[in-house]
Amino acid sequence: MAQGLDFTNPKSIRNWGIKLANSCGGAEVRASGPLIHKPNPVLANALLEQFAQAYNKQLIEGETNAGEEE
Repeated sequence: MAQGLDFTNPKSIRNWGIKLANSCGGAEVRASGPLIHKPNPVLANALLEQFAQAYNKQLIEGETNAGEEE
Protein backbone atom coordinates (compact mmCIF):
# COMPACT_ATOMS: atom_id res chain seq x y z
CA MET A 1 0.00 0.00 0.00
CA ALA A 2 3.02 2.31 0.32
CA GLN A 3 2.95 3.08 -3.41
CA GLY A 4 0.26 5.73 -2.79
CA LEU A 5 2.46 7.91 -0.57
CA ASP A 6 5.59 9.60 -1.93
CA PHE A 7 7.57 11.70 0.56
CA THR A 8 9.33 13.51 -2.30
CA ASN A 9 6.02 14.77 -3.69
CA PRO A 10 4.22 17.44 -1.59
CA LYS A 11 0.92 16.81 -3.41
CA SER A 12 1.09 13.11 -2.49
CA ILE A 13 1.65 13.98 1.17
CA ARG A 14 -1.19 16.53 1.08
CA ASN A 15 -3.64 14.03 -0.46
CA TRP A 16 -2.65 11.38 2.08
CA GLY A 17 -3.20 13.86 4.92
CA ILE A 18 -6.65 14.77 3.62
CA LYS A 19 -7.61 11.07 3.41
CA LEU A 20 -6.39 10.52 6.97
CA ALA A 21 -8.28 13.57 8.27
CA ASN A 22 -11.47 12.44 6.53
CA SER A 23 -11.09 8.93 7.94
CA CYS A 24 -11.10 10.41 11.46
CA GLY A 25 -14.60 11.79 10.91
CA GLY A 26 -15.97 15.28 11.31
CA ALA A 27 -17.09 17.99 8.92
CA GLU A 28 -15.91 18.42 5.34
CA VAL A 29 -16.63 21.88 3.97
CA ARG A 30 -18.29 21.94 0.56
CA ALA A 31 -19.99 24.62 -1.52
CA SER A 32 -23.34 22.93 -0.94
CA GLY A 33 -22.81 22.93 2.83
CA PRO A 34 -20.92 20.84 5.35
CA LEU A 35 -20.84 17.08 5.00
CA ILE A 36 -20.43 15.12 8.23
CA HIS A 37 -18.26 11.99 8.02
CA LYS A 38 -18.40 9.12 10.49
CA PRO A 39 -15.04 7.91 11.80
CA ASN A 40 -13.56 5.06 9.79
CA PRO A 41 -10.89 3.41 11.97
CA VAL A 42 -10.20 0.68 9.40
CA LEU A 43 -9.27 3.27 6.77
CA ALA A 44 -7.27 5.27 9.32
CA ASN A 45 -5.28 2.15 10.26
CA ALA A 46 -4.66 1.35 6.59
CA LEU A 47 -3.43 4.90 5.94
CA LEU A 48 -1.14 4.82 8.98
CA GLU A 49 0.25 1.46 7.81
CA GLN A 50 0.80 3.03 4.38
CA PHE A 51 2.73 5.86 6.06
CA ALA A 52 4.90 3.44 8.05
CA GLN A 53 5.74 1.41 4.95
CA ALA A 54 6.58 4.49 2.87
CA TYR A 55 8.67 5.94 5.70
CA ASN A 56 10.60 2.69 6.17
CA LYS A 57 11.22 2.46 2.42
CA GLN A 58 12.54 6.03 2.35
CA LEU A 59 14.71 5.38 5.40
CA ILE A 60 16.25 2.25 3.86
CA GLU A 61 16.88 4.04 0.56
CA GLY A 62 18.52 6.92 2.43
CA GLU A 63 20.82 4.54 4.29
CA THR A 64 21.70 2.77 1.03
CA ASN A 65 22.49 6.10 -0.66
CA ALA A 66 24.56 7.24 2.33
CA GLY A 67 26.56 3.99 2.22
CA GLU A 68 27.31 4.47 -1.47
CA GLU A 69 28.59 8.01 -0.92
CA GLU A 70 31.20 6.90 1.63
